[in-house]
Parts: sequence; structure tokens; C-alpha cells
Amino acid sequence: MRRIEISLIFVLISVISTFGQEYQTINSNRIAFFGNGHGNIRCIRIDSVKHQSDSTLFPFATIQQFGYDCFSPVAASWIGKSVTMEDDGLNKFINKTGDTITLKVNASLGEKWIAFALNDSLKIEATLISHDTLTFLGITDSVKTIKFQAYDKSMNQFDLEINYMNIQISKFHGFITTMNFYFFPNFNADYQYEILEEYHLIGLSSPKVGVNNLTWFEVNDFQVGDELHVLDESSCWYGDGYGSSLINKAIYKYLERTDYSDSIVYRYSRTQSTFTTFTDRSEFKYYNDTLTRTIKPDPQFDKLPGEPIINENETFNFFMTNETPLSKLNPSGYERYRFNGDSCWQMVIVDGCLTNEKYIKGLGGPYYSCTQAFCLGGAKRKLVYYKKAGVSWGNPITVTEISDFPASKDIMIYPNPAKNQVVAKISNINYQGLQILVYDIQGRLQKTKKLEIDNSMINISDLNPGVYFLKIVDNVKILKMDRLIIE
Repeated sequence: MRRIEISLIFVLISVISTFGQEYQTINSNRIAFFGNGHGNIRCIRIDSVKHQSDSTLFPFATIQQFGYDCFSPVAASWIGKSVTMEDDGLNKFINKTGDTITLKVNASLGEKWIAFALNDSLKIEATLISHDTLTFLGITDSVKTIKFQAYDKSMNQFDLEINYMNIQISKFHGFITTMNFYFFPNFNADYQYEILEEYHLIGLSSPKVGVNNLTWFEVNDFQVGDELHVLDESSCWYGDGYGSSLINKAIYKYLERTDYSDSIVYRYSRTQSTFTTFTDRSEFKYYNDTLTRTIKPDPQFDKLPGEPIINENETFNFFMTNETPLSKLNPSGYERYRFNGDSCWQMVIVDGCLTNEKYIKGLGGPYYSCTQAFCLGGAKRKLVYYKKAGVSWGNPITVTEISDFPASKDIMIYPNPAKNQVVAKISNINYQGLQILVYDIQGRLQKTKKLEIDNSMINISDLNPGVYFLKIVDNVKILKMDRLIIE
């Protein structure tokens, strides 16, 4: 008899818990992931709950702008400063200026209510326009759809972007379509321009479906037989011809994988060539070896997209994009904020080669591209080919022990990148019949010119911006080959 009573109590608790979750916009015991029309991913995780007569939920804060040079990583979430869930079925969100947006989750089909009012000058009316059974993320659930209409103080309709946006709430899984309520109904951010827009559910942590947070172990999830081809290029040239450029080609093949409770150890082969051009010389290096690498947890990388990382007096966050394969961006090379001591965080102004470092699920990273601020040039690291789980993508590169780029220490070409002209500086007086040939990336000859000993100026102003190949020859052989970037 006692066992039956306990079972009945358990069933009652389960029923009460289930009905308590019906048509709540946000659930405090799971993470929900949303994407907008640009593929940017945001998520909702509740960090604390305040219980009084109602329940107020506080999602983790995201970096928000409060003034021209005033940011905060602790003040508000993209979904609003807080969410209050009242017993009568009203869910209330707080926007940028502290005003309330009200969603009536227990509304009946066709029911209307004022969702937002601003000093009698603006009112936003909400209407429950549909109540259907829909399937999303492989889940079938009952879904309510709410639309909005803006009115002036005389209750005349007027055009506002919110009129074209909807909210969808499922019975047991919260928002299906939501918006960044922090900017409701028509606020925007000045820096990293952001406007009010719809976000659609793309993943849940419980049940674990769809897109979830990309972790450091997932980025570095390689299996035996996986192969990556990576190309690195960088250059920095000054007006006097001083500087350097580098082309690095590498092929990585994974040979062994050992999993531990807190790490992964890989053994892999590396075939790599590095060609470096300096002001007065060139160098070529070749590697063909077997290496090991240990992958350990990276708590900062594993933060949710948009979740601030605060290191002493500095903060930044990772971004995620909804693409295949899933990727994560670290913009800390240029988008960082430093605490100034009066509750404002200021953007750190930095110069140089500023990058968005991209990490890709199962394909490593970082991959990036940037332009130098102090010299002519830039840097990029890109994945040009991979073979993984029986799938190949891109164009494989070839790495040999012989340099792909013949070079003579007696010939210098600068600047590179260039705009209107390049200079060929030739210090060997014994060369005869020198010529420079410029080819486009398809190998078609674009320009030729005879070169003179000492300095020769080559006009390239008639060539379109892009990547070209230079070849300098004498009467007998090729003396130098290099890439030329025209800006």
C-alpha cells in the first residue's frame, strides 16, 4: 500500500511539473539556441531565478552598448534584462530603457492585448493569430503564433518593422521564433550595428537536438585517416623595399588517436614547406616528420556564443555561425573592451593585422585573413583541402623538397602587395637579357618588360587588383619566381 502511495505522489508531481511548463517562453533548466537571417547564433541560458509572488528569470548577460564609448558585459541579455513569469500566464520582458513587453502565453485564438505602451505616444497590440500543431527540430508540439501592430497615441495604425515580425511559442519547448527584446520595439546599437529582428530556434540542450554549443574537443575531433591541407601567406613591405613575405604549405595526416578522460592525444604526419623572401635574400625550408599533439579542455572557448569572457579588466566573447560545418569566431584581435573604472567598459583601440579567428567543427583552426595597418601586406591562413570520414573538399596542395619558387639573392622585387608600380632591384652586373614576365592566376601572360641593371620600375597600374605571378629570366634560365598582390 505504501509503495502505491509513493507511486501516486510521483505521478502527481510529474503531472504538475509538466503542466507548469506549458507555454512558457523560456525554460530555466535548458539552453535554447537561435539563429537569425544572417546565420548568427544566440542562446538563452538562465543563470538565476528570483521567486516572490512571481518568478523572475535572469539570462546570462551579453556585451551591450549604453553610450558612445560605454559598454557592459554584465548589465543585460540580448533577450532583455529579465523575464518575469506571472501565474496568470503573462511573460514580461524588459527592454533597453527598462520598459516592459508583455506576452500572454495562455491567450485564446484571436485574442488581443497591449504588449507595449510608451507614454501614450506608441502602443503595440499583440494578437494570437494561430494555434497549430507544428514540427520543428524533429519535435511535434502545439504552437501559438503572435503578431504585432503598432499604433500612435490616437490608435491610428502606422508602419513599424515590428508589424512584420511574429513570435511563436510551443507548449513544452518554449520559443520557436523570438526576437532580441532588448531592442524592442525599434531601438538599435550604434557599434556593431544591431537592430530588432527575428530569431528562430535551431537547437536545444534538453532534449539535445539541433545545433548546440561548439566545444574545443569538437573543433579538434579528428579520426585516423583524416587529412588537412593548410596554406599560410603573409607579407609586410615598406616603401624603401624593407620587409618580408612568407608562403607556407602544410599537409597534416592523422595516424593515431588516444582518448583519455580529460584529453585526446594525436600522432600525425606533417609535410611542410616554407618559402620566405626578405629584403636581401630568400629562404626555403622543408619538413617531413611525425609529431604528437595533446588536446586539453579550453574553458574560454567552450563558453556559449555571446557569453562574455572577463579576464581581469578586459572582456570579449566568441560568436557562432549557423553553417555546415559549424564554426566559432574569436574576434578578440580587434573587438575587445577594457574596464575604465566608472561602470563603463571602453573599446580597446588596436592596430596591426586584426583578425577574426575561425575554428571549424572537426577541421581545426584558427583560419583567418587580415590586412596590415603599418605596412603593405597582410596575413591569411586558410584550409584549402580536407579528407574526412570519406568526404573530400577543396583542391589538394603538393609539398616537395624542392622549392616551388626559384629565387636569386641578387634580385629583389618590392613592394608586395603593390598598387601602381613595383621595383626590380638587380645587383649582379653579369646578368644578360633580363626580362620580367607577369602572369595572372590562370597562367595567362599579362605584361613583359626588359630589365636594366640597378633599378627598373614596372608600371602595373593597368592591371586589375588580385594575385599575379612574377617570373624573372635571363637568356638561359629562370632566376626568380614570386607572387605579386596588386591592391
